[in-house]
Amino acid sequence: MSSLESLHLVTFTFRLSSFVFRLLCLALPLVFAVSNWAAHPDDAVPASSMSDTQDILFFGDERPMLMRLHMVVDGKPFRVVWDEHIRKLFRYLDRDGDRVLSKQEASQVPMPQPLGQGFANLQTTTASDFGGIDTNRDGEVTIEELANYYRRVGGGPFQILVGQGRNRLGDELFRRLDADGDDALTEAELHAADTRLRDLDANDDEMIGMEELIPNASYGQVVTPVAAGGATVLSSDTAFAAVSPGEPVAGLGRFLLDRYDRNPRDGKLSPAEIGLDLVTFERLDRDRDGSLNSDELEKFSEIPPDLTLCIRLGDASREVGPQGFVGPDAASGPLASRVRRPSPWQIVLDLETARIDLELRNGPQASFGLRESYKQQFRVADTDNNKYLDTKEVERNGLFRSVFALMDRDGDGKLFEEEMDAYLEQEAEALASRLALSVADHGRSIFEALDTNRDRRLGVRELRTALRRLAPLDRNGDVRIGRDQITHSYQLALARGAQAGFGGGFPPGVAAPVGDAGPSPTRDAVPLWFRRMDRNGDGDVSRREFLGRPADFRRLDADGDGLIDADEARRARP
Repeated sequence: MSSLESLHLVTFTFRLSSFVFRLLCLALPLVFAVSNWAAHPDDAVPASSMSDTQDILFFGDERPMLMRLHMVVDGKPFRVVWDEHIRKLFRYLDRDGDRVLSKQEASQVPMPQPLGQGFANLQTTTASDFGGIDTNRDGEVTIEELANYYRRVGGGPFQILVGQGRNRLGDELFRRLDADGDDALTEAELHAADTRLRDLDANDDEMIGMEELIPNASYGQVVTPVAAGGATVLSSDTAFAAVSPGEPVAGLGRFLLDRYDRNPRDGKLSPAEIGLDLVTFERLDRDRDGSLNSDELEKFSEIPPDLTLCIRLGDASREVGPQGFVGPDAASGPLASRVRRPSPWQIVLDLETARIDLELRNGPQASFGLRESYKQQFRVADTDNNKYLDTKEVERNGLFRSVFALMDRDGDGKLFEEEMDAYLEQEAEALASRLALSVADHGRSIFEALDTNRDRRLGVRELRTALRRLAPLDRNGDVRIGRDQITHSYQLALARGAQAGFGGGFPPGVAAPVGDAGPSPTRDAVPLWFRRMDRNGDGDVSRREFLGRPADFRRLDADGDGLIDADEARRARP
């Protein structure tokens, strides 16, 4: 065989392999659906052909956009994971094994755990409205009816959680830097940021933390569920909404008109008003009149996505591949060029007037501690030591009184420890089968614009470089930055089950990224003396932190900015 023929053969083999790989990726959701049906043909939940896909609508200040998330959990499409839980829950409730739930069995259907509260706040109520589950009114509940019920009441596979109220950090920081109170930051005011805020450093660590900027601020966990699984709810303050891929959203057309129609009397959106590219605009403009009316805007959720993200979640201890935003196509679509990936678990989307920070975080903590607590209480409540709790013992114990009927699976009036374990197991799996996207709206916050490492603190370098970092916001070139020029900042966190860190912000350390990044080559290359001297962990060694002689500090501080950074430390002679 000639070298040319060999080259053609290699090229053909490579193209064939690429085609087969793409075909397998497209077929993955179908393979899971078929395998699940084959295992349980009579109780299979109908699987979506896009079982790894969730669409998110973002209503920015300038224009709306559509994000598409492809999410895999423990190596499976996230909707398949939820379907598997529903099947297990159905079998748990189906005491007689006849593949339907009677009215008595359906009375044990637990209400879904509210995401954002955690497994420790165990929900102990059942679905009391049998008619709301048995939608065809035949006196029995099928697995399809059970799945649809959970989707309607907030127990579906995906949910958006929105913190109540905006973060006040940006407003307070702006007020303190605006020395003359003219509602704009000048070059001189930004130059003085470090010295002007120094008095706020209560713990003297050369960092300005959230609690120092706003003492006694509350960062509560109260959240508002949005698009919990039924109809998408749109209101005047909606910034993000979850929609099923390719499906219309009731009232979307009128919502878009109200939000973006700068000439509200004409009841239409021009290309300039909605900010779409020409191809997308013409796709929606069915009557070709050069504007979009309410009926045409109703189809907005069916347009091709502006940004597509590929996400892998799960237990890092399992061999299910890399975690985080994965693959060469981790971000694709028209807005992919605006995406930065600071780490495998974080992407930043920089738009003209908005910044969207999306992090992947660990889900609910392991339920081991809660189970141990229940076991201890079980032994305390079992006063006659007969290895089960009866109704009299339960009445004297507040913990079991509210969950006794749910845990007593066979309904014999006796609660055994095995029954308790089985109930706690299915509740833990219920949380782990659902994904929560929490949203914190920071508004036009200068704090987020300066907090480059996202540690919710402002270090010396971040404050000293405030002018340079904020200069791109000065679009009119008057060397003044008004509040209306500051980028609107949103912080999003995606996790399995309950998610910490809502409301006013995400306090440091409330949740770690998924997986384990392992040792950082960059950090490991930094000398040990540098890591030990950097006591506040801001990535710089200040003169106060440096333990050597002033002459040594000046020698190491090559650029003379008063800080030794990691690069300067690596270049230093031993």
